[in-house]
Amino acid sequence: APEGAIEQTLTYLKILLPKSSTDFQPKTPLGQKLWELRQRAIAEGMTLLSETELEQELADRRYGIAGMDTIHIVAAMAIDADEFVTTEKSTKPMFRIIELKMTSVVSLQKLE
Repeated sequence: APEGAIEQTLTYLKILLPKSSTDFQPKTPLGQKLWELRQRAIAEGMTLLSETELEQELADRRYGIAGMDTIHIVAAMAIDADEFVTTEKSTKPMFRIIELKMTSVVSLQKLE
């Protein structure tokens, strides 16, 4: 290997690879407080939610959607679906979601 090639490669890797969570430094007092709470929870053995689990919890809290509806909607969002078609009536809580176009087959049947 040419002289300095290994050191240069290691330098590039340090730049390109994501930094570990121990390198993270919050920029605001609120960010600092939240980071400390997160670190304490992890140290006490708390398991963090996956991205999908977090989306499910947010859907439940924001829109009052629970159970299988949440799982189906989060799955549709995870694959960047353009539309979610359901047999539920358009008066159900799932129709409060604004991030995904919701279509009710029941409503379409009434139009025919």
